[in-house]
Amino acid sequence: MMIDDKTFSPEVYQVFQEMVDYGGSANHKLVLECAEFLVDYDHQVDLVVERIGEIEWDDSYAEGVAILLLECAFHLALPFVRRALRVPWRRKLMASVLAAIDQPWSRRELRTVLEENDQADSDDLLSVAAAMHCCDDRDAKEFAEAWMAKCDQGQIDITMTMAKFNILCYSDLAKAVRRNNPESGEPD
Repeated sequence: MMIDDKTFSPEVYQVFQEMVDYGGSANHKLVLECAEFLVDYDHQVDLVVERIGEIEWDDSYAEGVAILLLECAFHLALPFVRRALRVPWRRKLMASVLAAIDQPWSRRELRTVLEENDQADSDDLLSVAAAMHCCDDRDAKEFAEAWMAKCDQGQIDITMTMAKFNILCYSDLAKAVRRNNPESGEPD
């Protein structure tokens, strides 16, 4: 979205409302961009979150919705986090977000995806293992190492580098999630 001015919040909210009223499916991208704008400018956030739940989101947007909810409605994020982790082309960045958060619940979600899949030749799953390996938890590192042991070492090296970069990109989000949700520990 090109608008970067809080004064447009009422207009953006109106567009958001209209798009959701039409089912949101016509343009998930626009709905999500409007929601992100409104959350960034703290405009009608509770109503935005409520309306987000009314939409039948396409898998392509599970990651974006998960990240948005981690920021503003932590307790509602987990179904979208899980959905994004099970969409092959969405796993890489969602795994990086969870590794950056680096909490017991986020490491458990990463581990579960790897336990459900035993495809060492899958780049997206290798990205999940690499992200998990970047967590500070010793058990997470060991599990990820064991999973990656069956993979090509050259592929592991480049994937680890990419995971570290992606985790750095999401470090501010991770700090905000941990800061805003210190007692809850994990989403519902």
